Amino acid sequence: MRNSKRQVRRLYQLYLSLIALSAVFVVLLTVEYRAYLKDLREHSLTVSSNQTLPTVGESLLDETSDVEVTPNPDIKDEPSIHSTSDSASDTPDTLPEPLSPDVRATLAEGAIVIGDTDLLKIYTYNAEAAINCTKTGISAASISNATFKVSEKFSKKQTTEQVLSFETYSDCYLFFGLYESEWYYIDAFFERYETFIERVKELQPEATIYIHALPSADAISAASIDISVSPELVASINAELAALAEKTDTTFVIFE
Repeated sequence: MRNSKRQVRRLYQLYLSLIALSAVFVVLLTVEYRAYLKDLREHSLTVSSNQTLPTVGESLLDETSDVEVTPNPDIKDEPSIHSTSDSASDTPDTLPEPLSPDVRATLAEGAIVIGDTDLLKIYTYNAEAAINCTKTGISAASISNATFKVSEKFSKKQTTEQVLSFETYSDCYLFFGLYESEWYYIDAFFERYETFIERVKELQPEATIYIHALPSADAISAASIDISVSPELVASINAELAALAEKTDTTFVIFE
């Protein structure tokens, strides 16, 4: 009996010792963490005073860097800073003439529309396509993995590639570039867009493919879309889109 009491007392003392050690550990950890934060702040102040940060339009990557930049598919959250292409000299000096209202009155029968719903709404076609694969805010980076409920004869949602594979379309209308205009590394948009266009051409070799330009900054603002673009940025992106259309042998569409 006496031994049992002694064992209980020892266990209790051990328990108290563990609590005391834990308290000491917490105190030491807190002190170290505060010292770390202090050093971090001092280092940040030193860097801020000695370094010149890149200005808007400059790339944050060294030209010799091998780092591959992958934009976030959630393009609405990308910062509104833009990297311009080194191949700007390859873009057309002038854009094609805008299509007249009678030309753009209706979509071609048997057409498929792919891309961003907000951009499609601004163009206000007076007819619906046979197949519609559009979602608000969708980008050239996420379109290949997106799924759509395109027809009552298919019970499940289909990927874009499946939609392009199970039927032949006369025309493919592509609407991208609105939300991608907020990407930091915007060259990645044109690279991914080109890859997608080439895939569309493989799956629909007989279709006429239309790449739509961005509407004017005023038209975007009037549509009450949660995005802000300058006329200069719209002009720059449209010049790149026109060059992309020429490179991929597709039709560039710009409305008044």
